[in-house]
Amino acid sequence: MQSLSSSMRAVVLVGHGGLDMLRYCEDWPRPEPRAGEVLIQVQACGLNNTDINTRTGWYARAVKTSTEESAAHGLENAVAVGGSWGDRVQQFPRIQGADVAGIIVAVGEGVERRRIGERVMVDPWLLGRGEWMDAARSDYFGSECDGGFADFTTVRAENAIAVNSSLSAAELATFPCACTTAENLISRTGLRPGGDTAVSAARRAGHRHCVHLQGACAHKSRRAPRGRPRGCESRRRDSGGGGRCSRRRP
Repeated sequence: MQSLSSSMRAVVLVGHGGLDMLRYCEDWPRPEPRAGEVLIQVQACGLNNTDINTRTGWYARAVKTSTEESAAHGLENAVAVGGSWGDRVQQFPRIQGADVAGIIVAVGEGVERRRIGERVMVDPWLLGRGEWMDAARSDYFGSECDGGFADFTTVRAENAIAVNSSLSAAELATFPCACTTAENLISRTGLRPGGDTAVSAARRAGHRHCVHLQGACAHKSRRAPRGRPRGCESRRRDSGGGGRCSRRRP
C-alpha cells in the first residue's frame, strides 16, 4: 500500500454563517479508518444545497428564509440549535462535502483488505442501525460527520459503493445527493407493482433520476409481486424527506 501523509488539505467549516466561515488548511490531520470503515482518497467532491444549508444553519426549524437568501452571507442570526442536516446542534470544526468519488486506500478492522484500490462513490445517507426507517437515528455525510472537501475521508464500508464506470470522478460526484433526492420523491408516490408515476418538468438532476428510478421500479415490479418493488426501497425521512422535496431537506 502507498505511504500516506499524516496531514492533508481540507476546507474546514468553523461555524454557521457565510463564506467567511470556511477555512482552507494544508496541514489538517488525515483521518484513520475505524473498525468497519474505509479511508478514501477523494478524487472529486460535488457541491450542492445540502452543503450550503449545513453551513448557514438553514436546517434549524426556526429558519424561514430560502437557501438563496442565506447562501453567501449566512443567516442574519446565527443558529445555535438544530442547525445540522439531522436537526441537531452542529459540531465544529466540520469538513463538509456530501458527494464523493474516489479510491479506497486503507481499511479499518473488519473490512476486507481486497477493497483497497477499489473505485467508489459514497452513499451520503448514514442510516441508523436496526430500524433503518428511523429518521431520528440517521446522519448525513459532511454534516454530522466529516465529508469530502479534503484529500481523504472516512466512511462506513457499506456506504462506499463500488463503481465500474467510464464516467470521470467529477461526473460520478454529481450523483449521490441527487439520487437520494429522487429515491425519496419516488417513495412518496407510494409506487406499487404495475403502477404509474408522472414526473413533470424533469430538468434538474433529482428529477431526471426520478425518471430512471421509475423505470427501474417498473422493471423490478414484474419480479416483486408483493409490497414495495425491490428496486424502490424507501429511505424517506418522516421529518421532511431525505431528499428532499420539502424545504426541510434539499
